[in-house]
Amino acid sequence: MSYHPEHWDLHTSNGEELSIARGRFEFLCQRFGSRKFVDLSRSYHTNDGDKYVTTWTGTEPTLDTVVT
Repeated sequence: MSYHPEHWDLHTSNGEELSIARGRFEFLCQRFGSRKFVDLSRSYHTNDGDKYVTTWTGTEPTLDTVVT
């Protein structure tokens, strides 16, 4: 069985994907007021894995600026 460590990504409104720390993801979940579990159901792999997502609601007070 292969093991894959936790990995946290941020997808910007410009279509970029950036790696972030788990703490940053947790902060964004709180700020956006959302956290959704996604069951990946990967029956083709011995290590199924799942993910969590949060999505910006589009309200300016919760905006989080990213500079690249």
